[in-house]
Amino acid sequence: MNRNSLLSFLLTLIFLYLFLFDFSPRLWLGGELSAGQAFFASRLEWGAIGEQIRRMKPLWLAAAAGWLLAAMVVRSFRWRSILWPMDRLGLGTVFGLNNLGYMANNLLPMRLGEILRSAVLAQKSRLDFPAALGTVVVERILDLLGALGLLFLLLVALPREVLGEQAETLSGLLPLLAALTGAGLILLILLVLFRDRIQGWIGRLALILPARFADRVTKLTESFTAGLTLLDSLPRILLVLGQTLLLYACYFLSLKCILLAMGLDGTATALLAQYPFGSTLLVMVFVTVGYMIPAAPGAIGTVQYFTALGLELLGVPASPAGGFALVNHFLTYIILTGLGVIALGTLRIRFGDLLKWQHGEASETRDDASA
Repeated sequence: MNRNSLLSFLLTLIFLYLFLFDFSPRLWLGGELSAGQAFFASRLEWGAIGEQIRRMKPLWLAAAAGWLLAAMVVRSFRWRSILWPMDRLGLGTVFGLNNLGYMANNLLPMRLGEILRSAVLAQKSRLDFPAALGTVVVERILDLLGALGLLFLLLVALPREVLGEQAETLSGLLPLLAALTGAGLILLILLVLFRDRIQGWIGRLALILPARFADRVTKLTESFTAGLTLLDSLPRILLVLGQTLLLYACYFLSLKCILLAMGLDGTATALLAQYPFGSTLLVMVFVTVGYMIPAAPGAIGTVQYFTALGLELLGVPASPAGGFALVNHFLTYIILTGLGVIALGTLRIRFGDLLKWQHGEASETRDDASA
């Protein structure tokens, strides 16, 4: 097991433990609880979760699946907009490549699907691997800016009583989040306007590094700047930002439908009833955090923990919150993996070829580092 896989496995164990068990070391040290009770008392009532799943409303669950599919289509449109100046690929091809990456993220640790879809894109287009990887990097920066904007909107939309004792601290983050989001956009624009000059500066600075690191820094810079071609056009910038907003709207509606399917439609807690928009937004932020942590394949452990944590902050008991977290993750996992399997057929790729491409790019990266 390599270092990345070991780290992935450890993160999964930690977050699965926090999701499944209460952790009360102080009570054990004080002699109030035994070690088993303090460290392995179950947080969830599995009978209640089973009943909650049995009572799910299938129409709302189907609607959630539909909005998730819509999000994947929008995400593919956005990636196609990024790729358009470099290679005018059809939407079907981009949709399939995107789905291959997400399937690989569900099956491989540390979000290696991003590397893999870049490698397959290089095989299927006029882009070389560095340029293909650069477009994926740009996509992830847009996602990060979207997440910052989402958190900013959450702190504006959600009342202080929901935030509890952390209201003052979190409200103080508003100016910082606004500044970070704005600075990120400005940085991207500056990188485009002065792309060649900045790349030259980085190349000269890299000369003071050992040869193997200098070459790697130079290649990473070329990868990133290659993906910034889309920002040469203001209309395309606005298009991609609009697609990012639409993408998050689809995710929001999918989560809302699952809340309705699971009976968490405002009858569960007063906060869900009083503030349906802000509450759903809060859950979405926590789900996003769970997926952003590069852990086990499919983000197992991290997503369940952070999803349940967001709902519990709204006053939802641990078992209904845990049931929602399990269903939401299962639905997402099945749909994304299924779309990836379909893409294998439509793009005429064998699963073994994916592993060869993935290992081939990893090997190339190691060779570059040791040169």
